[in-house]
Amino acid sequence: MTRDFVRPTTVLLALAAAISVLLPGYDGRAQTAAGYPQSPVTIVVTSPAGGGVDGMTRTIAEGLAKKLKQPFIVSNQAGGTGIIGTNAVAKAAPNGYTLLFAISQFFQAPFLTKDPSYRMADFVAVAQIADLPSAFAVSTNLKVKTLKEFVELARSRPGKLSYGITAGIGSSTHVYGEKFKAAAGIDLLGVPYRGDVPAIIDIRSGALDSLFGSVGNIAAQPDALVTVAVTGDKRSQRLPDMPTFDEQGVKLDGLIGMLACFAPAGTPAEIVETLRKAIDELLEEPEVQKKLIALGAEPFDRKRDFAAYVAQQAQKWETTLKGMDLTGR
Repeated sequence: MTRDFVRPTTVLLALAAAISVLLPGYDGRAQTAAGYPQSPVTIVVTSPAGGGVDGMTRTIAEGLAKKLKQPFIVSNQAGGTGIIGTNAVAKAAPNGYTLLFAISQFFQAPFLTKDPSYRMADFVAVAQIADLPSAFAVSTNLKVKTLKEFVELARSRPGKLSYGITAGIGSSTHVYGEKFKAAAGIDLLGVPYRGDVPAIIDIRSGALDSLFGSVGNIAAQPDALVTVAVTGDKRSQRLPDMPTFDEQGVKLDGLIGMLACFAPAGTPAEIVETLRKAIDELLEEPEVQKKLIALGAEPFDRKRDFAAYVAQQAQKWETTLKGMDLTGR
């Protein structure tokens, strides 16, 4: 004769549900928040596997799993200028078990489509992980060593040289490319890719002449790529000897990307604070910082108000994108 046993946790959850009905004002999510996380957490990242952003996300996910004693599973949902993955998180239950690790596409997409599928109000800002400069590199086959030499070559061959838009149409890498063309007075053919890796493969095969990509991935390919500039208003710690575009007289207005964690709007404040604190503690760890910098991340001002910074970034990208045609190449 066998006897069926009911798990204590099942009884407690049932009791909590009953109390939520019987007692006005009781918020069942508060009980969930008290022991968060109690099961695996999914992190949606809108970048393909194998790239710098993917590596940074997995570094943080591993750290969160150790700190919070539950698996943090990375789900790569690239495509649609980040809209596919972002929209999936916007529609997820606001319980802390589905998170978004977003790059600057998060701010750009709503201004690039006539009917965006999500709004900034659909999310709550949790924590920033890093600033993300991009590097501009050219094929070693071009025999140029500096940004000035590349610009001179491009002017002598208008419309003949190509650059890789490694995060797709409408992304930061597309914005950088178009602003570079305008500032330098050159004509380049933009070719969209889903990540750095396929663009680097085409560089190696001779099918592509240059690209904007993650600092970490580009720095790791010195045999095929010559880095000639980085974006942002300061030099990258990964490439400290490489001048920015602005330093070299090509004004990109200090534009730089970012990687940050967001949760669906309505996520309990206790859960948001648990995640924020854990991420903040991870960023204090020297080994984590070392890994992030190697992948191309840049440390940021940790004292700034992140929610206010998110609003500033949204405004900045809206202003930047106005008047730009990023619908094609």
